[in-house]
Amino acid sequence: MSRLQEVYLGLDVGGTNIAGALVDKEGIIVKQVKLPTRAREGQDVVVSQMCRAITLLLGHAEQNEFYVQGIGMGIPGPVSVKEGISLHSPNLFWDNVPIRDIIQQQFSLPVAMDNDVRCAAIGEKFFGAGKVAKDVICVTLGTGVGSGIFINNHLFRGFRDIAGEIGHITMNPRGPKCNCGKNGCLEAYVGAPNISRRAKEAIFNQKYSVIVEMVNGNLADITPEMVHRAALAGDELAKNIIQETAELIGLALSYMANLFNPQLIIVGGGVARSGEMLINPIRDTIKANAMREHGKILTVVPAQLGEDAGMIGAAWLLNAD
Repeated sequence: MSRLQEVYLGLDVGGTNIAGALVDKEGIIVKQVKLPTRAREGQDVVVSQMCRAITLLLGHAEQNEFYVQGIGMGIPGPVSVKEGISLHSPNLFWDNVPIRDIIQQQFSLPVAMDNDVRCAAIGEKFFGAGKVAKDVICVTLGTGVGSGIFINNHLFRGFRDIAGEIGHITMNPRGPKCNCGKNGCLEAYVGAPNISRRAKEAIFNQKYSVIVEMVNGNLADITPEMVHRAALAGDELAKNIIQETAELIGLALSYMANLFNPQLIIVGGGVARSGEMLINPIRDTIKANAMREHGKILTVVPAQLGEDAGMIGAAWLLNAD
């Protein structure tokens, strides 16, 4: 890279790890670090780890004569973007933490923040699968389920910065309890732990599955990735779990399609590693349930940036609006 080239610093703060990167104007990562979050040790320790990651990246920038324009942070859970506050983050054990001001005081650089899912969506929209469209929904399927919504290239956050909570669309008001306290949310069915739970329940109902052999009989070890592998091997129970998961996601996305009329839906996150086995029935379900005018023009594609999306999107926060 040339001397004094501008870069942006992005942090993707998770409950387990803090991933940080220097990102150039083209969305290319030029330096990356990863540190344990140590969330259970308290707020001060997490902030210290964040500062350590930033310091490492700033040191690399100085050594290589990069000009750091600012810092962006993706924080799990609801946030107030305007006030720079993490309102409630179960993954970090945080409530009402003014994290933007804390970081800004430490480093005297412009600092922006948003929810981690929206940061991943920003990464995909501007540097990944979403570059081709102006009106985009990027859904992230992991432990939780969320989305980022772009209308004419602008991220829609809503009145209180909590738009896009597709994981808490009610699929069945008498369904299983969700972590949010409601019943039957999409996340209560298709969040990663709940895919595992549904597989366990099906096996408990005395249905045969090769998954039992994969976990040596310890059903607590079942993961969505195992369900996917079993489905690839032709296991009927696993195939049914993935089909049901795709249909639920597709139904929720059909509601989003009717509301927002996107050109493109991007599907990312750990659960989406099932690839076309998951995405094809999502497409079919959207087409069957969205208004015909939406279903005909809508494209559904896998995310392109993988685990880098959150860092890249966080780095781009200062330019995204």
